[in-house]
Amino acid sequence: MKGKKGNFMVAYNIQSAVDYETKLICAINVTQNPTDHYELPPIAERAIKNIKTTPKYISADTIYLNQISLSYLADKKIDGLIPTRKQTKEKIGKLNPNKYHKDNFDYDYELDAFKCPEGQYFTLFRTIQ
Repeated sequence: MKGKKGNFMVAYNIQSAVDYETKLICAINVTQNPTDHYELPPIAERAIKNIKTTPKYISADTIYLNQISLSYLADKKIDGLIPTRKQTKEKIGKLNPNKYHKDNFDYDYELDAFKCPEGQYFTLFRTIQ
């Protein structure tokens, strides 16, 4: 696997799927991908195959919150319980204290706009090609 400094090393990335109620490991996946970002679909598939049923919910760390994971969950009709980075920072008390830092802007899905701490909304005006 390629390390953070660009060097190659003998290393593995391991994910596990655990049943919430029984606390039993349902599946393990081993890869040489350096991050977990796109590993939710493979580990979920292994768990579904092993337990022979599709779960109603899957909970995962913030790092799994990406389009590939969300599309997979939507296709399988599984509700994903994955916190945003902001929710994680909020929980551990690590939000940036600067009033105008991106941590303090909220996204409004209905308006497709960000709301700043002053209550103003920012929408996409145009893209430059």
